[in-house]
Formats: sequence, structure tokens, C-alpha cells
Amino acid sequence: MVHPSESERVDAAVIKADAETGSKAISDYQTAGKQLITDVAYADLSYGANQYFVKPYVQGGGGNALYDNSWTGISILAH
Repeated sequence: MVHPSESERVDAAVIKADAETGSKAISDYQTAGKQLITDVAYADLSYGANQYFVKPYVQGGGGNALYDNSWTGISILAH
């Protein structure tokens, strides 16, 4: 969570840049962008790796790196 004073600093830089043109505006947008980079704690993407043993007559079992397939989509085929 960003501290309110930090957020206000970014907002002020963007508002100032919106009112300017050319290199002055670019400089203020860069200042706001650098502040955002400084404020972020981390941006994490994590996922699990699962192994599935699914019989050939089971349809819809398994998943991918982010999600397991919905249990409501699994069915048993004739075998």
C-alpha cells in the first residue's frame, strides 16, 4: 500500500504535467513514473507446477500452470 503522501506526490506531478507542454510535461511525467517505481514493493507472479495422473477415460481432468480445470467440467467416458 502506498502511503498517502507518496500518492499525492505522484498525483501532483501528473496534474502539473497535464497543464504543461513539451519537455516540461515530459520531465514531470518522468518524475511521476520514477516515483511509482520507487514506491512499489514488488510485483510478483507466482504459479505452481502440478502433476496429474488421469485415466484415458476421464475427460476434462488436469489443469495448466495457473489453474486446475473446473471439477464441474470433468466427466467419465464409456470404457
